[in-house]
Amino acid sequence: MAIFKCSWIVLKKSDLNENQNLLTVFTREYWKININYKNSKTQKSLDIGFIIDFETNVKSEKKIVSLSNVHIKSQFNYENKDYNIILEYLNTIYIIQKLCPLNLELTWIYEIIESLHKIELNEEKLIFAQLKIISNLWLLNIENNDLTIKKILSFVQKNSILDILKLKWLNEDLKTTLKQIIKSKLV
Repeated sequence: MAIFKCSWIVLKKSDLNENQNLLTVFTREYWKININYKNSKTQKSLDIGFIIDFETNVKSEKKIVSLSNVHIKSQFNYENKDYNIILEYLNTIYIIQKLCPLNLELTWIYEIIESLHKIELNEEKLIFAQLKIISNLWLLNIENNDLTIKKILSFVQKNSILDILKLKWLNEDLKTTLKQIIKSKLV
């Protein structure tokens, strides 16, 4: 057995009992996996969207045996956020959880979530991040009858998340159309 330092993003949390959770997490090293996590009375409870650093004992077949030195690296700050921003952030995590298969290397997910934790979020930036995730999973069709939508989808497909998050303006009709495109991928 070997000890490695790792990071994860919590995508889903299910209570197994009072002291234990089943977490669906995304790690750079092991990608999307399910793990049992025993809650510590001395640590803050883990929640969806947290980025966590930890040490792990790993067997040769990449099976996580135990976790130690768990601490929260960053988290989404819910305080003073509009309901729509919270909802879109949680929807972003849900898209990753739903559309990303288990045990598939998708390290770009980290870049997207870390970028979202570092900036002042608004609904538009979260919609663009969701579109980038869908695009990186090869599920985004940029063909659209609306030329503006087509240009937005093409921009999202071709550019980095840092460039995409610099975009600043979407009218309500464009937001609605883009949300419908995202929703269609989740059915």
